[in-house]
Amino acid sequence: MRRAGVLTLLCVIALPPLRGQEPTFMEAGTHPGAGQNYSRAVWFDGESVLKHAYGLTSRQALLGEVSLTERGVSGAGARFKQRVWQRDTGPIDTWRASVQAGADWRDGRDPGPRLGVVSTTIRGRHGFNAQADVNAGAPDRERFALNASHLYRLAPARYTVTTAGAWYTMLESLNWISPDGDARGEVAAGLLYEARRWAAEVSLRWLDADTVRVGAGVRMLW
Repeated sequence: MRRAGVLTLLCVIALPPLRGQEPTFMEAGTHPGAGQNYSRAVWFDGESVLKHAYGLTSRQALLGEVSLTERGVSGAGARFKQRVWQRDTGPIDTWRASVQAGADWRDGRDPGPRLGVVSTTIRGRHGFNAQADVNAGAPDRERFALNASHLYRLAPARYTVTTAGAWYTMLESLNWISPDGDARGEVAAGLLYEARRWAAEVSLRWLDADTVRVGAGVRMLW
């Protein structure tokens, strides 16, 4: 039993940080390690979103993102992210939560403050994320966001010292509430492959019952 536990711990140490539990569209309570850079590019519905995170410490990170369309920059934002809770119940199982604060700008609007909290829980092959966000720089119908997601590790069933990557399914519930109480929601389902230092993803996003868009992305830890 002790030998199996040590082997599992060595496998986890050899793997990258908990990036595989971050879905395509919403955020998660994940952080790059101290001094590490984590870059992402996501393409969706004629827009490219470039994201970057830098780990100040294991619990603090700086985040930045830029949105681009064929007309140029359509939005940008910067935030500080602080982990406020971490409870590890096994070599892989964990519950982590972070708060973040910064500013956001969208084309045609004045910059505004953005505040939020994100949480990630991992239990075996299952990962659960929750996010609540208030963004004064977003359009009124996107002012308050409440998102949730579930990721499932398809393969491998267990990590070993030879594990080079992992496959995940992703299911996201993306929801917005406007200041006057109007609500709308979207659903996304996708597939993620994560290697040790890079990852690739593809996701279908239902904007309504008749409209489906495809999103794709790449990630890099360096």
